Amino acid sequence: MAISNKKEFREDLFNFPFNNFLKHLQHEGNDRILFSGKFGIGKSFFLDHFFKGETQMKKLKKVQYNAFHLYPINYSIASNEDVFRYLKYDIITSFLMKGVTLKESDYSYIDSIPSYLRGNMLKVFATLIFMIPKIGKDVYDSYEKLTELKKDFEAHDEKARTAEGDRFLKFMESIEEKEGSPFENNVVTKLISTVLNRLKEETGQENILIIDDLDRIDPEHLFRLLNVFAAHLDESNGIKNKLGFDKVIIVCDINNLRNIFKAKYGIQTDFNGYIDKFYSIDIYHLDNREILNNISYEAFKNLRILNQDDRHHAIYLEMFFRKQSLPLILLRTLISYGFVSLRTLLTRTENKIEIDPAYYLKIDDMSTVSQINNHLFVHFKILKEIVGGYDILKDHLNRIPLNGFILSEVSQYLNQLLYYICHDQTLRAKGDITVIFNNVEFCLRIPENYPKDTTKDLILFNPKLSNMITDLPQYKYTIKEFNMLLNDFLDLLRRIEN
Repeated sequence: MAISNKKEFREDLFNFPFNNFLKHLQHEGNDRILFSGKFGIGKSFFLDHFFKGETQMKKLKKVQYNAFHLYPINYSIASNEDVFRYLKYDIITSFLMKGVTLKESDYSYIDSIPSYLRGNMLKVFATLIFMIPKIGKDVYDSYEKLTELKKDFEAHDEKARTAEGDRFLKFMESIEEKEGSPFENNVVTKLISTVLNRLKEETGQENILIIDDLDRIDPEHLFRLLNVFAAHLDESNGIKNKLGFDKVIIVCDINNLRNIFKAKYGIQTDFNGYIDKFYSIDIYHLDNREILNNISYEAFKNLRILNQDDRHHAIYLEMFFRKQSLPLILLRTLISYGFVSLRTLLTRTENKIEIDPAYYLKIDDMSTVSQINNHLFVHFKILKEIVGGYDILKDHLNRIPLNGFILSEVSQYLNQLLYYICHDQTLRAKGDITVIFNNVEFCLRIPENYPKDTTKDLILFNPKLSNMITDLPQYKYTIKEFNMLLNDFLDLLRRIEN
């Protein structure tokens, strides 16, 4: 489903993906497209924007594509024979919502329009209304559009209405009775195809069918629905896509689809052989990690300091974001591995994270620390709020391979983590103190007024070298030690944030 309409489109989000996808879309012979991306990455949001008339005018100088965006999440309640009917119903509804009207030429493949239809109009449209709740349509809006369709039928010339058109009524009745026949399907299928062909001739635009939100369909029904789509959207009589669309786009997360397939049919089952019928050239992967990195800092800075006037609020923000921090580095690492989505960051840019100046962290029975006076605690709170909690944060970070972290970027922050992890020894100490880290004895040099004054750095060194080297070198952590410190610090934060 598309991201909330409250979120305004931002031009900087889609410049690169637009050009990249356009190239894929315009590839010769590419009439089946599998559009893949992680859940929440913004697939629907991107496609909605891509096919908007305003976007196409701005980027392509003309409206080149006419997209019909369907969300078949509720199709799982239907039998196989009804799935394609619901799909066609959604397409017809999309016609109406786009203002597409039926013309006399659209009926040329049948000799007439039902004479019986006028006398049974209420029954026909009651059948359509009956279907609305099953596939999640808005009853009022659909009823209004169907009323327009009813008037269009009634306005059709009397001579065009003959008994042969009773097939149309029988098709409508079969929807109500959950029964159908291939002949009746063909009538409506041909009508849809005829309208699409007429629209293409009139506008010069390619018609695109987008089947979205497969990520939300119950895995028990997912492949059944995909099989139905494959059977009914396959080539027919030389037509690329049965309903007459120039291109069909299936939207999903291919990795999630593969995992579900293997779990359902066995690890040895050939997933590639199954899935390749849904795309013509290659799977398109939406990669917006560069976009997410660009807006991650904006989301990170979106704070509200409680009970502060504008001047003091600005002072706090300046203090918090004067320089880069470990949590911001971790956020960008999570983004690069796909653990933070566009939906999450856009939500954060709309909803501020609140920081209470009166809130204190109780580290032990004797020590409390003001959260707002230490940007490390503030930044980790921001990171926790973005991902959804410290347990989730730990799980995500521990699923990233150790070589996924750049040690040179994070090592400067590790003395701070050690300082708080060893709080029973460090919080009331100054100068050189002994700490045990990774079962080894070290000295930690603590400046005056630390942690209130962080202008001077903590230094961790091996005491065995203190008599040998005047200028003591900072101990160089390994990546494994970084991982250990990070996990211990997150455990501490989870305990002291109450």
